[in-house]
Amino acid sequence: MNLVLLDAPLNADRIIELHQELSKKLRGQLPAGRKTTLRVSPLAVAKHREVKQLSDEADFARHGLYVHSALMLNFLTELKVAGPLPPLDIPPLI
Repeated sequence: MNLVLLDAPLNADRIIELHQELSKKLRGQLPAGRKTTLRVSPLAVAKHREVKQLSDEADFARHGLYVHSALMLNFLTELKVAGPLPPLDIPPLI
């Protein structure tokens, strides 16, 4: 989740668009969510607050769970499109 938050767009229109794409995929039947106790870095916490503030300013408050879910799915989709990571070139230990 740390990487997802750090990669999150700071654009209210994009955040709303990602939410709408998720809602469309799930045909408006977003599953019930619950709070989590994931720990993230101070930078990710700051980015979360920025995303929340943008959502609030765009009159899109109270969608936090779904916004975070949409951000996660967007991040995973971008990883899938990017393809596999190149193999690591690790030197032998001995």
